[in-house]
Amino acid sequence: MSSNREWMYTMRTNSSGFFNPTFVPYVKHFLDFAFANTTDQQRDPTEGVERRVLGREPTYKEVFLTTHLTKECKERLLAGELNLNIMEGMVFCTNRAKLAYMDYL
Repeated sequence: MSSNREWMYTMRTNSSGFFNPTFVPYVKHFLDFAFANTTDQQRDPTEGVERRVLGREPTYKEVFLTTHLTKECKERLLAGELNLNIMEGMVFCTNRAKLAYMDYL
């Protein structure tokens, strides 16, 4: 597979802002390549600490928060000390992640 990944960032939409159908073959080729080159060492990210601690499949909010909160907040979240629907007490690694989560709520 080519190391040129410009298509990932520039071809999703056309000049009018609509989905660009020429993007589809690039995505298909990328996915075919990725699935053909997986190994047993690669794991599903949802099989991590969240599933072991929660004892169930994590929700989208839980996955987002465990990947974007500071280490201390992640520990508090997994201990059940933080409410997924209240921003109070959450410290994000980046302001962009905080804004994205605020929009999601």
